[in-house]
Amino acid sequence: MRAKKVPIEDPARIARFRDAIASLEWKPGQYRASLNVIFRELSELAQAEIHYYYLRRNTSRRVSWWCRFFAWTLGAAGILIPLVHPILGESAPKQFLSWGYLAFGIVGLVLLLNNLFGGSQAHHRYTKSQLELEHLYESFSLRWQRGLVEFDQNPSGEKAISLIDEARAFVESLHTVLASETSEWKKNLDDSLSEAKTGLVVSTSSN
Repeated sequence: MRAKKVPIEDPARIARFRDAIASLEWKPGQYRASLNVIFRELSELAQAEIHYYYLRRNTSRRVSWWCRFFAWTLGAAGILIPLVHPILGESAPKQFLSWGYLAFGIVGLVLLLNNLFGGSQAHHRYTKSQLELEHLYESFSLRWQRGLVEFDQNPSGEKAISLIDEARAFVESLHTVLASETSEWKKNLDDSLSEAKTGLVVSTSSN
């Protein structure tokens, strides 16, 4: 039976990692097998995060594209309506100019929604995070392989501990990137909400 896919955010992934390393043996002759488990489990965690940001990046790119398309279309309509109105003269529909103002108002709303619901800024964050995670994982993999070369030449507890320290440093770097993306997301959200609040106050004052 095919294993049930675990969502990225599900702590079950960490529980599985915990169970995998809890049973490791650290006796001479078993170092290599235990180190291989550590690398495999960390690789699965890292690749899951990379895949997560890849999916979010694609979604935010589509949201951004559609928001920018609608903003451009409505903005063009808002510009053209006042220009077309004199040409139409008396044959122009009633409240024709109001549709131009409405189009500009919707443009502002679309751009705000683009920021609030994973559009352009989110695409930038997800792309940046994905590339940083890929770089971290690739660098870690090469350092790990270098460490294995040294370990195979002189298999000892000291060399095994050195590789474990390398794995711990990788985990810390991984979570630094994740925390940075979360902080940037919060800042973008706060800025967008503040912008929306300011726009609402201005709109209310003008009325």
